[in-house]
Formats: sequence, C-alpha cells, structure tokens
Amino acid sequence: MLDLFKEQIMSLYEQYKSLTASNTPNNTPPPAAPVRNISAPVGKGGANLPDDVRLVQELLNKHGAKLVVDGAYGKNTLAAIVAFQRDKAGFPQPDGLISPGKKTWQALTGGSVTPTPNPNNGGGNVNPNPTPNNNTTPPKGSNVSPTRGAEIADKTSDVASPLTGSVGEGGVNNAADVKLIQELLGLPQTGKNDTALTDAIKKFQSTIGLKADGKIDAIGHTMRYLSAYQKALNDIPDVPEAGAVKILHPLPGGRPTSPFGKRMGRMHRGVDLAKGGSAAVLAIADGVASVKSQFGENGGGGNYVVIDHGGGYQSLYMHLASASATGFVTAGQKIGVEGGTGYTGGKLYPIHLHFEIRINGTPVDPWPFLSGAKKFPPTRKA
Repeated sequence: MLDLFKEQIMSLYEQYKSLTASNTPNNTPPPAAPVRNISAPVGKGGANLPDDVRLVQELLNKHGAKLVVDGAYGKNTLAAIVAFQRDKAGFPQPDGLISPGKKTWQALTGGSVTPTPNPNNGGGNVNPNPTPNNNTTPPKGSNVSPTRGAEIADKTSDVASPLTGSVGEGGVNNAADVKLIQELLGLPQTGKNDTALTDAIKKFQSTIGLKADGKIDAIGHTMRYLSAYQKALNDIPDVPEAGAVKILHPLPGGRPTSPFGKRMGRMHRGVDLAKGGSAAVLAIADGVASVKSQFGENGGGGNYVVIDHGGGYQSLYMHLASASATGFVTAGQKIGVEGGTGYTGGKLYPIHLHFEIRINGTPVDPWPFLSGAKKFPPTRKA
C-alpha cells in the first residue's frame, strides 16, 4: 500500500514538473529589433535633424545618459555623445559627432540598423544598401559655405520648408515652388524660372548678406530669411515718412548665421551676426543706452546693451565681450565689442552678436529694418 502511494506521489510530481516546464516563460531575450538609421550626422557640426536627434537621444539613454528625448540638439546632447565616445566606445579623441554607418553609430546601435527611407524617392521606397554620409558639405550651387551649411540645418531643424525642391539658378524649379518664390519676391507668378526670378533672388540675398548665387534651397538660409522677412513686412507697422529714420547696421561686414524665428524648439527673438575678432558693435540709431548682464546655469545674453530709441522702439545687442556705452548715444557710435559671453550655443559661432529689435516690448524680425524696407519713427534726442 505504501509503495502504491509512493508511485502516485512520484507520478504527480512528474506531471507537475512537466506542467511547470511548459508554462515557464523563455528567459532568452528575443533578437533585438533593428534600429532605424539616422539620415544625417548628429552632434557637433552635424545636420541635427529632429527625428535623428530624438533617435540618438533614445539610444544614448539606453547607455546610461539621462537626456530629455525631445529631438532638440543642444549642449547636453553634445556632452552625452562625447561621454559615450570616450567612456563606452573607448575613443581616445571624441569628436562629438555621430554619422550614419560610422564607428560611433555602430557602437551605439550594436550594428543592428535598418536603412532610412530616401525622402527624395516619393517617401515609400527604401534603399536596401544605404551609403553612409559623413559629408555636411552643401550641394553644388548651395548658398552657404560648408561650415555654415551644417549650422543652417541645425538652426532650422524644426521648421518645415514650404518648398519641395530648390528654386532659381541650377535648381529643380517645380512650378508650384517657383510660383511661391515669385509671390514672396513680388514677381508675376508664372511658375517658370527666368532671369527676372534669379535676379530677384540675388538681390534679396545681397540685401541679407548671403552669397548671391540666385538659388534658394528648400532648407537653407535664403528660404528661411525670405519667409520671415515677408511675414515681418506685413506685421511691422509703417511709420510716417516725415522724420522717419533708416537704421544703420550694428556689425558692418558681419555675416548672418541664424535668422529670426523658431529654432530648436524655441523662439529665436533676433538675428545672429558674426564677424570674428574684436569687431566694434555700433548703435543703429540715436537713443538712450543702458548696459546689462545676464548669466546663470542656463546662460543668457551675457554682457549686453539696450538702447531706447523712443516711440516704443528698442534695440538689443547681446553676448558682447565688453559694453561701454551708457546714456545718450548717436547712430554709428561704438557701444561694445562682439564677443561670446552668456550662452551662445557656440559650436560653430561662439563669437557673434545676437541683435534684436523690439516694438512695445515685442521682438520683431530686424531684417526689414536693416534692409531699409522699414524705418524707425523719429528717435530720441539728448
């Protein structure tokens, strides 16, 4: 009887082992899903497109970083890339750049990458063998230098272009795109690229201080400035011609490096101009100047000057190496030196002037004033 009881017990035990074995989850992790490839370099000097930055932020967090995954490239993302290259990938000289298919990307993803859809093939097809691209040089005919091209993509990364392709000399010149540019430039909307269009593009580029090559890329300085410029012409009030003042340039010879408008998820309330060295910054018109400073963990304007021109018009000059003018100043008077104080986001242009114009406390695009299309009311006098 006891033997029969033992056999029953053993039989039940074997059934229990069989049952638990069949219901025990498999602890072997499934193969990792392939990671979507980035479409352009991310990091120092990279294109820093929002979707690419967001993906890199997610991957860096998996390796111990603690980034906000927002698709906005900044100093924290750069620091995390450098830390990964140095501490995780073992690079002796981290460069802060992640390029598609290159060593940092391979180390970050473990080599499991799916190709990125080609935005130029209709959006549906995928190149099964994408060619890694670590070249931030703009295409031939671009209206920016290679270094500035990388920054332009960074600064305009959260702004969708209304163009599907380039317009003007050597451009794709789709009819709808051409009509849009003709409308913005005040030309008859024929939809055809002609000499009048390229001449108008070159004139606008010269006005802004860009290389006048007669071509507008879908994502580039000319398109971004043109869109903001035309909007500002409608938004900024005209003043009576009698006594109206045409302002001077605050940094003669300075080239534009970042336009007014949305930039990396935030509003860029002025324009950035860079000349380099210890260039003099000048008052754009008569007014009463005051010197201020703004520093802290989140950076700020550094040393800067505010000039009250009267009639609700003010101009601001930020990141100055030194600021010297207080009290009444006259148009063209030196008020400071171009610098990099405060938070400049300075990867490509650590030394530059951030310049703003405010009307009744509201920042407006300065370019219509710098071009002479808009004027100040009669300014304050001593």
